[in-house]
Amino acid sequence: MLYVVLKNSKEIGEYKYFIVNQLVWSYLFDVLLGIWKPVPLWPFYMGFGIGFFRSWKGIWAVLPFYATITVGIGMGVSIFMSFIHRYIYISPISWFAKLHERFSFKLFFYGFTFISIESGVMIPVFLLYVDREVLRESITSKYPFMGFFFENEPSIFGYDPALNNQLTVFYMFLILISLVGIVGFSIFMYCNFIRVMRKNERLLSPCTHKMQRTLFRIICIQLCLIFFFLLFPFILSVFFAAFGIRWTSIFALDFLMLCSLHTLADFTTVIYFVRPYRTFVSKLSCRSKDDTRKRSNPELIYAVSSL
Repeated sequence: MLYVVLKNSKEIGEYKYFIVNQLVWSYLFDVLLGIWKPVPLWPFYMGFGIGFFRSWKGIWAVLPFYATITVGIGMGVSIFMSFIHRYIYISPISWFAKLHERFSFKLFFYGFTFISIESGVMIPVFLLYVDREVLRESITSKYPFMGFFFENEPSIFGYDPALNNQLTVFYMFLILISLVGIVGFSIFMYCNFIRVMRKNERLLSPCTHKMQRTLFRIICIQLCLIFFFLLFPFILSVFFAAFGIRWTSIFALDFLMLCSLHTLADFTTVIYFVRPYRTFVSKLSCRSKDDTRKRSNPELIYAVSSL
């Protein structure tokens, strides 16, 4: 995908850098999840990894968790950047669109957004962290069967609401409210996109209006993909975890599987609906078939060339 974007993006302009940024974050998130392979243990707010980091202990065991959150937020912000970049061009003469043309403004605006969200999410995660042995003593005193996991899984870590006056549960509810707010904000912006596009229909040329309709279709599909593969399962996982539903672990594992499919679905959407990319991929496919045909019929090629 990076080859396609960077090789054939003259018609897209600087938007190709937003696509590259989004795809890189999504790829890193999928790779990190694949290496870590986390297994959640709800409703205990605990988990462990069965992948490369399985033998990590103590503070090292929680580092993949921190890294996954950091990269996940980066992926979310990169998606937000791509949407904002496309969204503002339904009204390219607006004051925000003019500001957005400045690199310094984009650097400050997106940098501030990324740092603010990272700080808001990660600071409570750092502050609520407890030592593994303290967690073990607290959990096994109430649930003796959990001793099996502490003995056999060195990378186990987590949080106990009893050790922080239920702040862990409160934090989960804040995350849940924030996610619902993101969904509501996305729906509002989507409806506003329709309103502005209809308003500008008579003021724009047929070519520009057609491009905006294509843009609208892409945004619609990508929002549905984000909601289905990321937001909806994550909201349900947080909701079940906050209310202590015991079979949340199974659902959370299915959610992790869905997360890994988002990048592929997003890649397919971009390739199919952005015409320059679709054309370029089609040419690559035809070229590959021609090369295969030439290798399979060398005598025929030689005879034709000699004539």
